[in-house]
Amino acid sequence: MLYRSCPDIDPPDDADLDDPTMALAAAVLARGEQNLRTLSRLTEVGMELVEALGAYAKARFAAAAVAGEPLKPGEDPTAPFNKIAQTVRRTIALQAKLDEDVKTGANQLIAKRDACRAKRDADHSRSKFAEIALGFRDVVAEDHPDLEGEAAERLLMGMDQLFYEDDEFADFLDRPVGETISMLCKTLGLDPALCVQDGDEWKVRRTPYLFEKSNSSLSASAEGQTARTVRVGNPDPSTEAGKLQSETTTDRGG
Repeated sequence: MLYRSCPDIDPPDDADLDDPTMALAAAVLARGEQNLRTLSRLTEVGMELVEALGAYAKARFAAAAVAGEPLKPGEDPTAPFNKIAQTVRRTIALQAKLDEDVKTGANQLIAKRDACRAKRDADHSRSKFAEIALGFRDVVAEDHPDLEGEAAERLLMGMDQLFYEDDEFADFLDRPVGETISMLCKTLGLDPALCVQDGDEWKVRRTPYLFEKSNSSLSASAEGQTARTVRVGNPDPSTEAGKLQSETTTDRGG
């Protein structure tokens, strides 16, 4: 009996999900988030300076009023406050713009990853179903070697129907390929021994490949030719043909 292995097909890990473009977008997004944190800290420090300069300006005006003296020519206690306040306003505006860009980039990257994940899952589902169908065809061919045409197609369609209608097969992606084929055999009345588990490996029985049939025929032909050669070259003396050949050989020698 000949068997072939039923390879299982696992989906790639999310770590391998990003293509080069997505990996670059992720790196840009990470830098943007870091820049946001920096701008946030600058805003905090700027606000501390604004508060301190505002307090200084108030104190200077109060001191001049108490002393009854005007401010020095060109003196403006609010100038440092105004300069830092303007810087803080610009920092906040830049932070808001960068925050919007980061959100847009993050949403785009999430959408791309979701699309890639959906395609990956669909490809995995198709690949696993195809491997199950291939193994099941081997089982059908081995269990019903004379089944062909519409009868064979009906049996294969029965497998498709089970996947769409039977909840027992709904989680086929989470099971080994061979286990699903074994379940199909039991459900559809095929010999369960056609799909067996050997340790952690599942195997299905298969018919010989064409080259194996050719090699088998050649080996049988060669064995038959060898047997005929042995019978002709070394006749059994107890048979009439052996006696006749022995006598002929003796006469020729005499």
